[in-house]
Amino acid sequence: MKKILLSVTGLTPQVVTETLYALYKKNETPDCVFLITTGRGKNRAMRDLLDEKDGRFHEFCECYGLKNICFSEENILVITDKQGALLDDIRTPEDNDAAADFIMAKVREFCAQPDTQLHVSLAGGRKSMGFLVGYALSIFGREQDKLSHVLASEPFENNRDFYYPTLDSRMIVAPNGTELNTSEASVGLAEIPFIRLRTGLTADVLSDRLSFGETVELAQRDVAPELHVKFAYSDHSVFCSGQKIELAPVKFALYLWLARRACKGLPPIRPSTKQDVLDYLSCLKSIKDENDGDYRRVHSTLKSPEYLLAFVQEHRSRLNNSIKEVLGIRAAPYVIKSTRRKPGSEYFLDLLPSQIELD
Repeated sequence: MKKILLSVTGLTPQVVTETLYALYKKNETPDCVFLITTGRGKNRAMRDLLDEKDGRFHEFCECYGLKNICFSEENILVITDKQGALLDDIRTPEDNDAAADFIMAKVREFCAQPDTQLHVSLAGGRKSMGFLVGYALSIFGREQDKLSHVLASEPFENNRDFYYPTLDSRMIVAPNGTELNTSEASVGLAEIPFIRLRTGLTADVLSDRLSFGETVELAQRDVAPELHVKFAYSDHSVFCSGQKIELAPVKFALYLWLARRACKGLPPIRPSTKQDVLDYLSCLKSIKDENDGDYRRVHSTLKSPEYLLAFVQEHRSRLNNSIKEVLGIRAAPYVIKSTRRKPGSEYFLDLLPSQIELD
């Protein structure tokens, strides 16, 4: 599995080598490194990390014998505005919106790559960038992905001359004039647990190139949707919390039948009477003419009430599967439920009348 380190950075690219060192000590050295930053941040990273002569990334790799980490100018991703222009810095609300959209899109892309592990560091850049990249990982992150913040020991923390603990003695100066030996520094990685929302999200959130705001709005809909069912008779489909689910006519009629019962406050039913058959056929007639082949086949199947129970059991299972395919873990409130009472199961739709729109 390919390991990717994604870091947000600003004018302190030291967090990149510090994080690489911490991952190296944990035997989790990444295969490649990507930065999300501004135009000014890229210039600083190119100078301090990737300069062919003095770049600290190259120095770090040589110090610890790491030869195969992929990190070059192409891996530095500069935030762009809506017109595609590179952002030199993030100073306005519009800049912040652009950064949010850019970060969200990049995290989505990385998490869509198969056979990869994404490790996101939120140690660098503006505070808003760290929040945004962590939030994006919570939406798109998979089980194998990680989030962390690197921690350097005092007094090396925030020292612009410190990049990583060296093997040999190297002296730098603290702000108060004290000399510090970088070989005596300690750097650790604080892994941050995060809630993975991905498994509860629908395909449009995970794959579409939406803005940050649109993604959050849709994710909120998926995580905590308002329970509501609307019936579309024209193409015998139902909308559950706004998600369209196309159903075969016989399944649509079954769902409609139980929805009508729920609207009337009727109890669970064990279909077995002539009236039950008539009620179901009435629902089927709302989308199929009596002379239609589908209607005639069902009418023939249900010529005796005792056949209705087996019919409901069969189509209820398939109908529930259709709902689960579209809604995933959010399907539970919408599936047809059963309650086992002697001498058999009873079926019902566990929704309030106010949550059902029949017309």
